Amino acid sequence: MTPFRGVGGRLALALLTVVVGVLAIVYLIIVPSYQRSLENTELSGLSRSMTRLAVPDFTGGFDTFQQFAESIAPVVNARVVVLDLLAGSGPLEPIADSSLEQNSSAFENDRIALRAVAGSGLARGIAARKGERFAEVAYPVNGYVILFSAPLHDQLQTVALVKRRFLVAGAIATLFAILVGYAGAIIFARRLRRLEAAAERIAAGDF
Repeated sequence: MTPFRGVGGRLALALLTVVVGVLAIVYLIIVPSYQRSLENTELSGLSRSMTRLAVPDFTGGFDTFQQFAESIAPVVNARVVVLDLLAGSGPLEPIADSSLEQNSSAFENDRIALRAVAGSGLARGIAARKGERFAEVAYPVNGYVILFSAPLHDQLQTVALVKRRFLVAGAIATLFAILVGYAGAIIFARRLRRLEAAAERIAAGDF
């Protein structure tokens, strides 16, 4: 007979369904909110650094831009890019980048920088490039846009670790629920079967 055809099996299956449902709800509530919390913490730190930034007048040409980007990057712990707006709605031209070894063309249509230009103020958000996520803060100043871009690799690794540990703990809890639930259900089902047998004897006239 199939294990879940009997009363005990059905009770165990019901308990398993409840446990799995609760674990799924907890997972969907905790893990995404934890990731958002880490991302917001990074964005808040970049925003504070941007608002405290002493911006030069950028009148010395490329060297001034590049020196600014390279000097600020280790202070804010992020990639610093200075962008020039070529047209009313974009694209943007990167004119300085603290990471010279990396391609700056990805920032030509950066939505956070464009949002800062459109709103004439600080803009922040999460950007994705080449399968990676970045916390970005942008601010327009003196006809240019300053952009801070910090990778979220470490934060996402922390979230992945929490996911793995939650899944392991969930698997252990599910297995425990199956064992305890099925054992308890079998004991309960035996009592039900004894009651059924007694009822059948009474129905047959055996008082």
